[in-house]
Amino acid sequence: MAGDLKVELEIIRSLGLAWGTEVAFNLRSGAHGIDALKYSEIEFGIFGTAWGSYRETAAYIQERLFEGGLRADEIRTALHKVAANFEGADTAREGDIKKLEGDMDFSL
Repeated sequence: MAGDLKVELEIIRSLGLAWGTEVAFNLRSGAHGIDALKYSEIEFGIFGTAWGSYRETAAYIQERLFEGGLRADEIRTALHKVAANFEGADTAREGDIKKLEGDMDFSL
């Protein structure tokens, strides 16, 4: 495998790992953190008329954060698949070249 390609594949893998650990974790942590912000109607007191909208907004944001965590996991998986596919194709190409070099009795 060419050195440059190996470096690029490692970058893709590390980015995939970051999406799966850091990004997904932070999005899910944010989603769980919203639970503490879901005040009851009594806690809203004189602002009770706005409580319904506030509650719906908090729930919406929480749902989007959980969804973002799922999408981050999907990005991680896709990046790992891309890296594996490129590596497999490069390895196969390298084997084909070596076979041709042996058959033709010269090297590139």
